[in-house]
Amino acid sequence: MWLKIVEAEQSDDCSAFFSRAAEVWRLLTSRPEKGDRKYAENHRLWRRWMAEDRRKTGEMSDKEMRDRVIRLAFGGDPNLFREFCNVIQARLPKDTRVVLRGSAVTGERWNDGAPFDADGPGTSDLDLTLIGAEVLSLYKADGFYVPLIHSKPLSDKDPDIAPDLAPLREKLQQIARRPVNIQATRDFVTYLRGELIGQPYLTLIEKAEDS
Repeated sequence: MWLKIVEAEQSDDCSAFFSRAAEVWRLLTSRPEKGDRKYAENHRLWRRWMAEDRRKTGEMSDKEMRDRVIRLAFGGDPNLFREFCNVIQARLPKDTRVVLRGSAVTGERWNDGAPFDADGPGTSDLDLTLIGAEVLSLYKADGFYVPLIHSKPLSDKDPDIAPDLAPLREKLQQIARRPVNIQATRDFVTYLRGELIGQPYLTLIEKAEDS
């Protein structure tokens, strides 16, 4: 089930993703009937999948993940990474949280296990997710998988879906010297993708709290 969820999300089949996510949520929150063997079996499978996912990331701390990202994506230069984050923070609404997902965090591609930049320096991209209500308004109507909830990535595939973010993306690509994809979502979607489904991510910028 877990593999099907990830494959659905990665293949841009958003309806399948939400359907699978709902199935997992129902599995984890429902109360089993006495002697429900299928329920018990599914929970055993779920624990095994989560254990495999933890082994994949090595249960890394935020610092360890940050060090890995700096080493893999920024040539080991923490100043370059800091500049990357500062540029993001200066150009987004203050209620936006920013996380980095993908092979820069895990160290390998999800589909074939190839290491980051396996095809040469600067070939692996950086997958940014912007989390917040205001930032969703920067995407065009046709730039969503689910309207005003979960956007497509601003990328080479869809370069015109968020014109106001295009200059930011260009600047970030100049800094990182590699492709950068920028997606936007609401908090509960990130919960499904990160906390529930187990996709690891590194928080680059925390949401600014109102004073």
